[in-house]
Amino acid sequence: MRIGIDGRVFVGTKTGIGHYVSQLCLALERSFPELEFFIYNRDKVRMPASSRRWTLRHETCWWRKGIKVYLWHKFLSGYFCRKDKIDIYWGAGTSLPFFLGTTHTVLTVYDLVYKLYPQTMYRYNLWIFRLFFKQDVRRASKITTISAGTAQRLANLSGRQADAIIHPSVAPHFSPQKKDMTKHCLKRYGIEKPYLLAVATWEPRKNLYALIKAYLLMRQHGELNGYCLVLVGGRGWNDQQLATLVTQNSASADIVSTGYVADQDMAAIYSGAAVFIFPSIYEGFGMPVLEAKRCGTPVITTDTPELREAGGEDCIYVRPTEEGICGGIRRFLSGDYSMHFAPLPHSDSWEAGAAILYEVFADGQ
Repeated sequence: MRIGIDGRVFVGTKTGIGHYVSQLCLALERSFPELEFFIYNRDKVRMPASSRRWTLRHETCWWRKGIKVYLWHKFLSGYFCRKDKIDIYWGAGTSLPFFLGTTHTVLTVYDLVYKLYPQTMYRYNLWIFRLFFKQDVRRASKITTISAGTAQRLANLSGRQADAIIHPSVAPHFSPQKKDMTKHCLKRYGIEKPYLLAVATWEPRKNLYALIKAYLLMRQHGELNGYCLVLVGGRGWNDQQLATLVTQNSASADIVSTGYVADQDMAAIYSGAAVFIFPSIYEGFGMPVLEAKRCGTPVITTDTPELREAGGEDCIYVRPTEEGICGGIRRFLSGDYSMHFAPLPHSDSWEAGAAILYEVFADGQ
């Protein structure tokens, strides 16, 4: 079976969607030796694997290289797909090319942020979703989502039922780390004090501004003496106000910004944290919540169905406001919560998710 994949998800560092798709691809390769993978993108990308079963198709015509990446994907990649005679096109970037002919398609929907919180999106991406998302949902042979919450929202807003839910998983190394290994890792990032941890790209939907304001307010009231705030994640869009707030308070209020951290170090950073705070306004699932829990770290996060799906019953759930975040931190400090870390049935392995996706591919033929 020949699988075509939207290569835009492999651009840049592997976070969020890129990480999810890469891990499923690797699990598909391990579990199903009959599959061949074709990646389509205007520019060269780093593929999840380098075996002979992987082929990259990118633009070689000089004048077409100037076309915007999304427009190349939408209007030109279908030509390469037909030429390669792929069996299934996986819209892993929540978009389907035109001119695919009779090729069957699988579209993965991660969230409905364009409809629910459009103000948190980059304007260009927002208009792309407004123009094409609904018709892509209608065109898709099969639909997958990353959570039951996203599946329900999709059904409510578009009337289309998801054919499968494929939850994110976590790698086996996300587990409580030994103290000496954790201490060595933290030292490399300049983290010495007990710390509150946030992991997110700097963009409005992640709500880091409200978290920092809540942290500063509690520091002013003497409630977080001895704690620092560690921000893990790269710069994003519309983050100037957040960057200014961090710069103005990093020294006086013990705010440590690490930037992007490689996946192999994240387990130690989660394990060393006093508490992990994920105050996002909206998520399609919330992979960092699951990662932190697997490392035995207490979690404070926003009270939404999707984040409850990721965190289970033993997180501290709050409103994504300064007051709500302060209340969650105070509850953590008081010890007024319970943590059981019972295994969640949807987080067994990436192989389990790949098996579901393979069935979706096979049914779509």
